[in-house]
Amino acid sequence: MAWVGAPNGGNAADPEGILYQNSNEMVWDLKMMDMATRNQEVASRGKNLYQTNCVSCHGLDRKEAGRRIKPG
Repeated sequence: MAWVGAPNGGNAADPEGILYQNSNEMVWDLKMMDMATRNQEVASRGKNLYQTNCVSCHGLDRKEAGRRIKPG
């Protein structure tokens, strides 16, 4: 007999008839937000990181292979 429910956050019973009740004490504080706005915010942070750390070697268009360091 398979256990049903517990892995998915619901009640479950084992073959001996013991009922298991899922209980969480962690607060889930969620809010809805516009995904287009959220995606723009994330892209903006990534662009800023790239411009700060990568553009000097890889260029604004990201087509540069990076600086070649000569041994010696």
